[in-house]
Amino acid sequence: MNNPILRRGLAWLATLFAVHAACFLLVRGVRGGPFDQERSLPPEVEASLRQQFHLDESLWRQYGRSLGQVLRGDFGPSMRYRDVEVGQILADSLPVSLALGGLALGVALAFGISGGLWAAFRRGFGFSLAFRFMTSLFLAVPNFVVAGVGILIFSFILGWLPPAGYGSLRHWILPSFALGLPFAAQIGRLSRNAALEVLESPDFRTARAKGLPPGPLLFRHVLPQVLIPVSAFLGPASAGLLTGSLVIEQVFALPGMGAHFVQAALNRDYTLSLAVTLIYTALLGACTFAADLLAKWLDPRVEAI
Repeated sequence: MNNPILRRGLAWLATLFAVHAACFLLVRGVRGGPFDQERSLPPEVEASLRQQFHLDESLWRQYGRSLGQVLRGDFGPSMRYRDVEVGQILADSLPVSLALGGLALGVALAFGISGGLWAAFRRGFGFSLAFRFMTSLFLAVPNFVVAGVGILIFSFILGWLPPAGYGSLRHWILPSFALGLPFAAQIGRLSRNAALEVLESPDFRTARAKGLPPGPLLFRHVLPQVLIPVSAFLGPASAGLLTGSLVIEQVFALPGMGAHFVQAALNRDYTLSLAVTLIYTALLGACTFAADLLAKWLDPRVEAI
């Protein structure tokens, strides 16, 4: 198959099928079921519920039914939230998670690239030491610790930002920074190293010797080369943003998919667990593919997408 885009698309679909099968078998292989916590349920009521959700069928019939629903874009009803479709839960929570991830990515790119360029142009010992210390700190400290320190300072001590909740733009500031700053540190290091290579290159020295102003020097010579390693990092970064958002949504009480993912696992909500896992897998594959396309657009020497 010579078309790399088609090859990646088929691999993405195969991954989704594999994740669906693995998740389906794993959630049903764990001890307990979706109705085990309903202590007051009479046996006949529980039997009726199992029949309603087709849990009385064989495992392979359940798998075939589940696969058919997914292919139709219908995940079925939730087993814990009565009379609520999983699709409705995803429609309400997915925009929150996407907004958080997008804002965190914006924070990571803005602070990472600008900080890396600043550290590259300010190559004194004090500047380099401060940059290495800050990036090492944010890389070493987990994002929930960053979130806790941010809540302590900006919510309880200064009173500038709300500690949790969902509503106004002010509610998004602390979560996006808590999720994005560790990735900003990594992007900052990549940007600094790439910028230093450009600053030492003969092309940059020649352009500076010809009297090219700082603005064109930055945007024509330095920034395009800095964006190449940053774009390659966006694929792994998307995975980190997706998994990290689970914790951040819990810390800041955001009604995103993270809360549903955790609760679905605890409650053995088979349909909701499967749906959230597939959505995260699909998003991860799409983000990685988009990052690969961006890297190839910035650097045509990249052969494989």
